[in-house]
Amino acid sequence: MDLPADQTELLTKLELQNAAIFEDDRAPEELPESCPQSRQSISSNVSQEQDAPQKMPPVPILKEWGRALSTWDTFSKRNRKRLQELATLGIPSPIRGMVWQKLAEQAKSDRKVRESLTGETLYVELLEAPSQWARQINADIARTYPSHPFLAEKDGFGQQTLFNVIKAYSCYDSEVGYCQGSAFIAGLLLMYMPEEEAFNVFCVVMREFKLRGLFKPSMADLKLRLFQFEAMMGEMFPELHAHFMDMMLPTSSFASPWLLTLFGSTLPLPCVERIFDLFILDPNSQGLLTVFRAGLAILGMNHDALLRSNFENIFELLGRNGLGTSYINREEELVASIGKYNNVVTWKKLDKIEKDYKVKMEEETQKASELVRTREEKEKLQIENTRLHETVDALEEEARRLSQRLVEKSLSLSDALEEIEDLKCELENAKKTRV
Repeated sequence: MDLPADQTELLTKLELQNAAIFEDDRAPEELPESCPQSRQSISSNVSQEQDAPQKMPPVPILKEWGRALSTWDTFSKRNRKRLQELATLGIPSPIRGMVWQKLAEQAKSDRKVRESLTGETLYVELLEAPSQWARQINADIARTYPSHPFLAEKDGFGQQTLFNVIKAYSCYDSEVGYCQGSAFIAGLLLMYMPEEEAFNVFCVVMREFKLRGLFKPSMADLKLRLFQFEAMMGEMFPELHAHFMDMMLPTSSFASPWLLTLFGSTLPLPCVERIFDLFILDPNSQGLLTVFRAGLAILGMNHDALLRSNFENIFELLGRNGLGTSYINREEELVASIGKYNNVVTWKKLDKIEKDYKVKMEEETQKASELVRTREEKEKLQIENTRLHETVDALEEEARRLSQRLVEKSLSLSDALEEIEDLKCELENAKKTRV
């Protein structure tokens, strides 16, 4: 539920002041000394990497975020470029959940869908509704951010809230249901906001940010995105692409988890958070484009090492063990590298690749249809051939039978002729005796 503007401003200032105290002793002295505690700060579990506490932006940036949140409707529309610059620097952890929610709401507003996606009553109803996916969801929960304190405890509060959100969505969007990987997105949201708000934002991300198609049972959109990513990879890194082809390493083996979990299953959490800061800015200028840019950035940053690697090492470098270790404390470097591809990865280019994909799919569909027709004709010929073989066998059997009868008749005729000859002899002898 949205707070009044004055309370939002006061809350934001307090959150930023608390953050600044830990980061800089020059924290603004003019901020209020107290204000009502926010529901978000009580209910959310702000993410922090265990090994590396998050670094807060300078105080002027924190103040600018405070002004942005207190005048969000105006600021977000008139200062889109500055908002992107601020998000590129990283949304401060204390207000990250609040900003993500506002950006999700903005994504709905851009489509003139200003009413709330779901009400409290609907979410409660979804929680109580049965889901055919419940057992599978429960089995996968423990594999989602297993080292994060919020989700580490088996059947603990974190795992239960994550189960609730994913299970509710499987009931809300029965066409999608549940697909392994989506829990990483919901889990990331739950680190920064209560479960009902996380559910609302998750629904927006799935629908407005074009993720929903990735998780449908056919996974048709996932195949398209992988084709687009491989095409971009071939354009940007032709030598590396050729090396992967030589190694017979399919793009899906490393890029599918990137797309389905927004890198949640592979990169360290601070990197995942920074990528999502950019992702959720705008479904048109960021969104999936950010995922493509991040994937290309990772390939570019590891280009030489990948070229020297064999199949197993490539798979290791681009998987959870490799990226999860090599990108610790490198979120700033990663974000900077992502920015290099802002003008390279565009919807115009992806749309062009999509046309190529559709042509390829039509050709493959046509080939498949021809193959089916050929197979059907072959099956018909095989059936006809079998029938002819059976006919030939029957005719041969009949010929054998007739031949046997002919032999038998021949023998009988021979016997009859001999008997006639004997009778003739007897008759001649009889005539001689009578004379």
